[in-house]
Amino acid sequence: MSNNTHKVSKAFILRINEPKSIEYAQGAAESCDKVGLAWSYFDGYSHMTGRDAWSLTGVKMRWPILEPHQPTFLLNPLPGHKAECASAGHGAMWKRIAQGPDEAVVILEHDAIMLHPLELEVPDYKIAVLGYKIPDPEKYNHVKAGNAKEWLSINGHEGAHAYAITKKTAQFLVDEIEDVGLLGCIDNAYFLRHQRKCQLPLVLANPNVALGYVRDSTIWNEGSSTLNYDFIRSFKENYK
Repeated sequence: MSNNTHKVSKAFILRINEPKSIEYAQGAAESCDKVGLAWSYFDGYSHMTGRDAWSLTGVKMRWPILEPHQPTFLLNPLPGHKAECASAGHGAMWKRIAQGPDEAVVILEHDAIMLHPLELEVPDYKIAVLGYKIPDPEKYNHVKAGNAKEWLSINGHEGAHAYAITKKTAQFLVDEIEDVGLLGCIDNAYFLRHQRKCQLPLVLANPNVALGYVRDSTIWNEGSSTLNYDFIRSFKENYK
């Protein structure tokens, strides 16, 4: 695999057609504007099963689907269905990036916020996470901490709220699913320590350039998880 790196040119902001998601995504977009990062919304999937959502992504799935396939509308989907739909949204973005013109793209879930422009180039064949997930981002003095100076290798991260990948990485992620099948839901299979199944390593921006802003979850009834791994020094020293 190559050791090439690429400059980020834009961000995709994943949202679904629900008021809370639309509200959160607007905040994510405003944070991109503040740091001068071009962005576009990426409309994901909701009110259907994960199987139906993945059938719409363009990723070639390892199950037979009769054509034409029209997803069945679920009025009150279970949290598991919502998590699977969120994962399919990431898969659809990977497919778009792999086929698109951008060499590297930031992916933000609707509840993420950018703090700094991502000036570090993103390495091929690594998932580059941009920052922690916390309920009180105003307590992190990102101005004092400064912009990212390096990528640190890590073995787990709280989730998929803010990360960057290159075009080659996106193609690898799509190929992995098409070759071996779904690995699982996005956070578990690609980010969480001891649960990751993806073959690609994780790196973390030091200092952080983005955060997941934890509020009411659009997936889980009990709210979003706030369990983070040990904070890196640049974060500890500036999070009060």
